[in-house]
Amino acid sequence: MRIAKTVWPEIEESDYYPETGAFGVENLSDKMKNCLTYKMMYYRFGEVLVYNGYPTGWDRVRNAEIGHKDITFTKFREVYTSKNWLVRVYEVLEQENREPTYTFEWDRRLLKASDPEYTVESGL
Repeated sequence: MRIAKTVWPEIEESDYYPETGAFGVENLSDKMKNCLTYKMMYYRFGEVLVYNGYPTGWDRVRNAEIGHKDITFTKFREVYTSKNWLVRVYEVLEQENREPTYTFEWDRRLLKASDPEYTVESGL
């Protein structure tokens, strides 16, 4: 967020923290739940049982259960995840053809050109 703020000043770091003001994976702000970085890090993590006796989606580094488990993608597909989930590779999916969002009416007068007049003087 801090790096992005140097390019886009409208990004506020405080928007990504919960109301408590302390960052954690168990209590997320709405902006963090919709953040692509968070979604790519924790995609399918809620399905993983890390330790017996702990719930699925237990983040052992932060010693907490992740707060947002049902992450789905429509524009990405997971291609590779390393054994310890340190490396994750995603593929961008092809978009379906869409209708243009604009309409343009041709002026028929522009499409109809009169026949050129050829004369002996023009050499044509």
